Amino acid sequence: MAVKQLAERLEPRGIPVLSLHPGWVQTDMGTAQAPLKPPESIAGLLKVMDGVTLKETGRYLSYDGSELSW
Repeated sequence: MAVKQLAERLEPRGIPVLSLHPGWVQTDMGTAQAPLKPPESIAGLLKVMDGVTLKETGRYLSYDGSELSW
């Protein structure tokens, strides 16, 4: 809800806001069974952030750019 409200407030200023999911990443928390290594997740997140426009504001996106449901 915080992301949605912030997105609505900042959209008139041309500032997109979104929530990002890094995926299931091989970390201490994600375990070695996770399919993603940190560099892959990070690269995906950076790509999503680099391409974000006001069209995506208020959305919940995965590291691969796919939209996730709230």
